[in-house]
Amino acid sequence: MKKWNFIVALLLAGGNLVAQAGTWDIMDKSMGNNWNQDEGSTAQAWTSYVGASVKGTTTITPSAEGWVNITKVGVGTTSHSALINSWDMKLGSGNPYTVEIEARVNAVDKVLYPDNNSGYESALLSARINNKQVNISVRHNDGATDVGKSGYACLTETFTVDESERHYLDLSQFHTYSFVLSADHSVYDVYIDYELVFEGVPTIEDTSSSDIVRAGANKNTRCNIDVRHARVGTGDFYSTTKIVSVSLNKTSQMEAETTTVRATVYTAQVSDNEKLLVSLIDENDNTIVPAVEAVVTQNKAVAELIVPSTVKCGTYWIKAAAPGDKIGGVNVAPKTAEYRVLNTAFYGKNLVTFGNSITAASGSWAYRVRDLLAFGHLYNGAVSASIWYEREQRFEDGTVVRTQDYTDPDFAGITSQHYDGMTPEEWQKRVNNCAVVHVQKYLAERKNLPAENQTPDYVVFSYGTNDPVDFRGDAKETLAAEDLSEVDTYTTAGAVRWCIDTMRMVFPQVKIFLCFPLQTSESRGWNANNLIKIEVLKELCEGLSVPYIDCFHESGITTENAADYLPDGLHPNAAGQIMQGEYIARKMEEAMDAVQAGMASPEVLKESVAVSATLLEGGRPLSVQALKDNVSLSEVTLYGISGNEVYRATISDAEYTFQSPIMAGAYILAVSLDDCTEKEFKIIVK
Repeated sequence: MKKWNFIVALLLAGGNLVAQAGTWDIMDKSMGNNWNQDEGSTAQAWTSYVGASVKGTTTITPSAEGWVNITKVGVGTTSHSALINSWDMKLGSGNPYTVEIEARVNAVDKVLYPDNNSGYESALLSARINNKQVNISVRHNDGATDVGKSGYACLTETFTVDESERHYLDLSQFHTYSFVLSADHSVYDVYIDYELVFEGVPTIEDTSSSDIVRAGANKNTRCNIDVRHARVGTGDFYSTTKIVSVSLNKTSQMEAETTTVRATVYTAQVSDNEKLLVSLIDENDNTIVPAVEAVVTQNKAVAELIVPSTVKCGTYWIKAAAPGDKIGGVNVAPKTAEYRVLNTAFYGKNLVTFGNSITAASGSWAYRVRDLLAFGHLYNGAVSASIWYEREQRFEDGTVVRTQDYTDPDFAGITSQHYDGMTPEEWQKRVNNCAVVHVQKYLAERKNLPAENQTPDYVVFSYGTNDPVDFRGDAKETLAAEDLSEVDTYTTAGAVRWCIDTMRMVFPQVKIFLCFPLQTSESRGWNANNLIKIEVLKELCEGLSVPYIDCFHESGITTENAADYLPDGLHPNAAGQIMQGEYIARKMEEAMDAVQAGMASPEVLKESVAVSATLLEGGRPLSVQALKDNVSLSEVTLYGISGNEVYRATISDAEYTFQSPIMAGAYILAVSLDDCTEKEFKIIVK
């Protein structure tokens, strides 16, 4: 985030610089002994929230000197926040807002409460407006320092903070921390003592309904903070002349179609009738669609930009800029909004996702993929704490609880809860929490969806993190089973095959992907076992001709940057969810690009051979295609699972089609190319 080192101000007579005054029409609340008392419409009572796990280690103490102190030193895994909150301001959309909090951040005793990954000092100052969060964290130095500066403000609550993301200041004093939220609520600026320190920070999605200001400590963090005053006003009080943000009425279109995009450009301190230029650019700032003019009225300008059908699939940006990058002699930086031209393979289609808490979370990769690829409908069947396989739980009295089928008349339900002393009835719900049951549940529930959403076009499985390595099973043995009744679904391998083959049998045209688990932090220590499980998953995917998406190695989330993307070492934060979602969407796009370039189906990513289907009716044509340039097929051999040869042909062409066996069953198709490349596919004939 770019840091600016100048005083934000307006000119008065004589050229002096002072902070711009505003009208605090929403909140103007002094703290102290009256912090939780009503004193008028703009000075209503604040309340407190202290999570159950930190009640004994949190104090909220008013001071006669005019502030209220909140100290929190306990941390926990659940119910661990402690905050003082304003009343619900009930603010709407369409207006910029300025929030100010006067506060002093005191040091937490680092001898008694040392900073580490499981608990550390990070005082939170925050506001939530129209389902968007604006935040800043303040903490004392951890070694690095500017001379005379005892601490710093930053934009993240993570344990480690990059030096470039810090703004140092003397924390022995009260400071005024200000947020200026853009009119479209997409970005905000942070000022400290009226100095602009962080500009254009993306807001954080928050589905909570109330609009509040708050201070304290969240997650596994500690604080000792004095809050003296809080203010909220309508308007962007401290902004200089600038383009603030660009909002689009649509963020994507299909390839080969012409679309008109309405771009709304929000500005600050720009006079009416000033003109802006709105264009479409690529990642190198090359102009793809020439600029059209937009006229500013009350700090807002609207342009209609026509994106023609000739623009190819890819990611672009709609840019708003001032002519010559200046307004009234003031340099004004352009702003952009992402715009995508999408592959027609996904637009309006039905997406089904399955997984554990990483997939189930609000804002997870599943929702990001849905939005990025313009799917028409998403069914997210993920459940926290889930695993691939069925299981059993044995009790000392001899009672054994095993996974039920979802269709069992006495099906007990599904839960992610796990605690000491669980009864057999509670454990029954726990062992039901697996991919096999999730698929069964979807097959039963899909009939309640609108008719157009009952058949999935794409399915993505993303389990494995929670599966114990000892129950991974054997991939070769699982692939060799001729019938699903022979598959051991009490292993990860068996459950994977059961889920994939079941979905294929019910939905012959469905396209299936499988995601490998993410890396975890070193403190979790799960990566070694994850790699062992991934080898099994990879072998199964190759045997079943299912493309795998290697989130472990390629998503960009690693053990080294876990502090930035995995606050608890396991679950992605908002930034991590975006990174994972964009990676998965990109891999799905790559698969479909290959399909449209000549592959008959997206069965394998980055492969040299493609087959037209891996699940088909007996006697139907089966096509094999070589994908490498100047390489031909040399031989095709079809075997029964027991190893008996069913069909063989010698070929010298890039594509070959033959009739599949009449007899139902599982087969192995071995394909050889004239460059000595070989590939095997698992073929299921119904």
